Amino acid sequence: MCHLTSTFFAILFGALILVTCAQEDSSGSLVKNASGNLTTGTPMITLMPFETSHMPSSPSGIQRCEKYQEFENEVHCGESGYPIGYGYRYCRRFYENLDKFTESGKKFVECAAKCLIDRLGKYIDQNFTTCSNLHDYAYDTHPDCYVQCGFCSVITKSANIKAFFSVIELKDLAVRTVLQTGAKCAGVFWDAIKKAAKDIAVTKEDLIDIADRVMVFGHA
Repeated sequence: MCHLTSTFFAILFGALILVTCAQEDSSGSLVKNASGNLTTGTPMITLMPFETSHMPSSPSGIQRCEKYQEFENEVHCGESGYPIGYGYRYCRRFYENLDKFTESGKKFVECAAKCLIDRLGKYIDQNFTTCSNLHDYAYDTHPDCYVQCGFCSVITKSANIKAFFSVIELKDLAVRTVLQTGAKCAGVFWDAIKKAAKDIAVTKEDLIDIADRVMVFGHA
């Protein structure tokens, strides 16, 4: 979420304006300035310097996805690496299809996007060694972030199931993420799939095949 109000006040207090009330009234009387000295000078304004380059920001919506571009500038994993090849690509796809989700589904997208980006950012800052390790870590964060953001309740709405399958590519690792997360929702996920089956471009055989490979081999 974008905390405009808190950011405004942070800037306001960071740029604290000290205005000394040294002014001359119409009769020419003297008043004390901020130092306690008498003066008849014009009002003096002193601006306290403040640093802007490290001020926290919390973008929302599709602008949030630009964080993956920033991550790529730090780790240089290439077009097929996680930041660009998966994180940025799917972040944008979810937001570009946001209108297909219910209100609870939209909140899920916002929450999950923030969770994934926050975790990846901390990993890069503290633990990054190779693009391969980053790739594995990032994929493993998806199920936890999804469940934390209400995936198990969101998928009970057929509209959200259809929205998910309009975003993900069937043979992509995104399906693995959805299935692994679904496994954390007990039978809720598969019940939702059955209800929405006729409306999504995924056959039962496709799902069984992918699910088997996820469970047996650990990858899609």
